[in-house]
Order: sequence, then structure tokens, then C-alpha cells
Amino acid sequence: MMLSTLLLTLLSTLALAAPEPCTTSQSYQTTPLSELCTYICAASPIEDCGRGWYSKQQGSCWACCKSAVPPIPLPSPPKPERCTRVCAPEAIQDCPQDWYSKQNGGCWSCCSAISPVPPPSPKPERCARVCAAAEIQDCAEGWYSKQQGGCWSCCQSE
Repeated sequence: MMLSTLLLTLLSTLALAAPEPCTTSQSYQTTPLSELCTYICAASPIEDCGRGWYSKQQGSCWACCKSAVPPIPLPSPPKPERCTRVCAPEAIQDCPQDWYSKQNGGCWSCCSAISPVPPPSPKPERCARVCAAAEIQDCAEGWYSKQQGGCWSCCQSE
């Protein structure tokens, strides 16, 4: 008799301490298309919702949710290019070989992709004592344009 009274007391205590059950409508109260949530109704935050999912309280329940809108990819950085200082009112048809016509604002000019700067050579280099404000396009054969601080000059590996 004492065991049954103890068991009955224990069960009633557990029933009173249990969280109220969630209904389906409680566990899915999100703005349409803003996020997706599972129909799980946990009494406390969920530790492992999975990659891309997070624990979120929905009324008296905790559910796993994730954004329904895929993240917007970041645009790739523009490729470095050089353009002529020409402002034509329409696309230029006769750009030099390996150059292309490009619109910059209201002007059209001929542009070319800039090849990456050569990696520093392990050998010492010799540079002309010239300080140009912009990259030098017409270095002698075997020489290359190199920026040194605020100056551009022509250099050659020795």
C-alpha cells in the first residue's frame, strides 16, 4: 500500500512538472518563406540541429529552424584592367588585338585585362631610375613594369 501511494505521488509530481505539450501550430509560427522549422517540440534548446540549422523557441516549444532564402552570393571582385583614355559615345569596333570595348559610365573605351604581377624573382633585379605615376606600358624587351612604393619603373632580373 505504501509503495502504491509513493508511486502515485511520484507520477502526479512528474505530470505537474512536465512542460505543456506543443501543438503543430505552436511549433511552426514563422513568417512565410523566411525560415523553415521542424515540427519537433522540445522542452529546452536543441543542441544538435545539424549544419545550417539553429535552435529557436516557438511558443513553449523549441524547434530546429533554418533560413528558407538561400544566402546571396557575393559578387566576385572585378578583374584588374587598363583602359584607354577615350570617351566614345558608342561601342568601339576597332580596339587593338586582345582588347575589348567597354562602357564606363556614359563613355566607351578600349580595355585590356592586366596580367598578374610576376612573382618576385629569387635573383636580384635592376630597375631604371624612373618614377612614373602610372604603370609603364612600353618597357624595353626583357624588362617589366614594377610598382615600387608610389612609383612605377621598368625592371629586369639579373
